[in-house]
Amino acid sequence: MASRVRFVPRVAKRPSTPKRKFRDIWPFITLEERSGRYIVDTRVGGAGAGGRRHYCQTLAEAEKIAIEAAAQREAQGTASYHSQELAELGISIQEAISNQVRLVRQSEELAEHGLTIQDLVANHLRLLRAARAPKPLEEALEEFSESKLKEGLRANSLKAVIWEITRAVKELGPKTSVGDLTLERLESYLGTSLTPGTFNTRRKHLVTFLNFALKRGWIEKNHALNISLRIERYEVHILTPEQVERILLACDVLQEPARSSMRAYIALAAFAGIRPEELHRLNWRDIDLEHNTIYISKSVSKVNDDRNVPITENLRAWFLTITHRTGVIAPATSFRRRFNTIRPAAGFQTWKSPKGDAWHHDVLRHTYGSCWLAIHQNRPLLAEHMGNSVRIITKHYKRMVSRGQAEAWFNVMPPDSDKIIQIGTTPLPVKGAP
Repeated sequence: MASRVRFVPRVAKRPSTPKRKFRDIWPFITLEERSGRYIVDTRVGGAGAGGRRHYCQTLAEAEKIAIEAAAQREAQGTASYHSQELAELGISIQEAISNQVRLVRQSEELAEHGLTIQDLVANHLRLLRAARAPKPLEEALEEFSESKLKEGLRANSLKAVIWEITRAVKELGPKTSVGDLTLERLESYLGTSLTPGTFNTRRKHLVTFLNFALKRGWIEKNHALNISLRIERYEVHILTPEQVERILLACDVLQEPARSSMRAYIALAAFAGIRPEELHRLNWRDIDLEHNTIYISKSVSKVNDDRNVPITENLRAWFLTITHRTGVIAPATSFRRRFNTIRPAAGFQTWKSPKGDAWHHDVLRHTYGSCWLAIHQNRPLLAEHMGNSVRIITKHYKRMVSRGQAEAWFNVMPPDSDKIIQIGTTPLPVKGAP
């Protein structure tokens, strides 16, 4: 029996909408005449390969989308080709594509100024080449010094950083390019430091200097940051009451007003814990004998933070033996010479006179902190008086001092102190009091 053949009626195809082509290269632009819309076809390859159709009301809008799509596709190919070079510069492919598309969008604005994207790129490359040109250390130091002067640093701080960098430039070679300062060369220079403290100070200033060079494009990396700090075996030393009395009385070997200046300096460091650099800026008008307080302003403070320090009874007694109480208490001018005169007279060592008791850095301030803490056991309040953090107080003032030793420190009085007229004196503060 013959099989039956099933006939399916054919459905007439819907007539396609007439279109007119306005762009013959990808992405194509066509006009759909029935709707009057412009179609931008950014599809690439088969289904799912990417891209889509964009429907626009105007030809200008369609052309803008087409140009951006073409630029993005070109950027993808260029970025892929230069992917290794881009990676070395720390630029991702997506970032490179976005930058090129952004330039295309701004091309009209550039044209208004008579510029092209090629002009912009050429100018940028010229600036990059100029920035990467070898920069001698002596020229870099000159620009660094000018920059630091404009920052308004204190004279002592400015002097310290410039002195250290000048020293480095001399040892590394004034004509040496900043870009030639490799990690090995910096380590060799710092290796000449005698102590961990000196090493860390020189490294700190080098980091500052090379950060300045990095911002100006003279170097690509600050190698000083890869050099580890050295551990400082820091021990807090303290004086005895007899030793501090000796050096206070040794000020008599000086003539006025140097005698008053040095005695005030030692008394303030020993019985108020004020830093040496702060004493070189502190003025007598900041000492209020009526209310027994010392005001350390921001302009005086090392940490740019003001504070009030109480005046104890023995500190006030030493103040009253001082005849010159005007102006800056201990000007930095001639200070070192004066201090090296009274130390041997008090039985302490100097670099010229090695005989006698050792004198350690900040020993007066350290003794004050240790003795004050032994009496009050209040680290936050001591940190406020000394202008430090509680962490620093905890780190450096762990040495055990008996309460008897501490009270003896704050009872060091000038000779014949009972004959000094005491007006509104303040006794040694009790535990927990300011």
